[in-house]
Amino acid sequence: KEGKVRMSIGSETFVVEAGDTYHHPMGVKHQHESLEDSVRIEIKFYPDGNAIESWNRLVGGSLAK
Repeated sequence: KEGKVRMSIGSETFVVEAGDTYHHPMGVKHQHESLEDSVRIEIKFYPDGNAIESWNRLVGGSLAK
């Protein structure tokens, strides 16, 4: 059993289970909450190839390289 997770993307909220996938566009607010013991694998792609610079642009931060 791999559990259930409540996922919110923008104004939509839904439950994902084993085998489900989801996508959120860059810059869209999203969050997840485990509803039970869960295994979740997350893969992120950064179109410009630089995760740190992309993150800094999104949140106005200054992560060090």
